[in-house]
Amino acid sequence: MTDIGGVLVGTLGMITTAASGWYVVRGPFFGYPVPPAEYLLAACGVFIVATYLFAWGLDRNYRSFKTERPDIDEEQNQTLDMPFGRR
Repeated sequence: MTDIGGVLVGTLGMITTAASGWYVVRGPFFGYPVPPAEYLLAACGVFIVATYLFAWGLDRNYRSFKTERPDIDEEQNQTLDMPFGRR
């Protein structure tokens, strides 16, 4: 089952990353006037924070999945007790 908070944070980060990235590249690459330097600096800061939120949401969602891996007791070291046959 997925973590709803991770999905929401990841989606918010993805949308904000895309929007701030579009704002940064729209002037030079899409023919719009170049925004003032203060706005470009703010957009770059928002892009960095939104990328962090996107990665944090993905990581939180990934960690919510449960696996079927068995718990191995380190004291008994179960791998040495397996039958390997004749040597």
